[in-house]
Amino acid sequence: MREFRAELDISPGDAHTMYHLGYTLLLQGQLQESAALLRQVVKAMPDYELAYFELGRALLQQEDTTGAIESLETAKKLAP
Repeated sequence: MREFRAELDISPGDAHTMYHLGYTLLLQGQLQESAALLRQVVKAMPDYELAYFELGRALLQQEDTTGAIESLETAKKLAP
């Protein structure tokens, strides 16, 4: 995780690095920070279905069912 943060210091706003950091944070249970990063990723890359999928997982774990369904449905539309 340290490496992803260091990379973002060098290249702020790099969507791929934000995705990987968001995914890592999700796996570690840091749901709010993960969801915030993944939201930035889907704004920067609106066709990146994995980011929508992982955002949906993070939102579901935060009990944001509506947001989770929306994100997961978008992921499914992008990669049926």
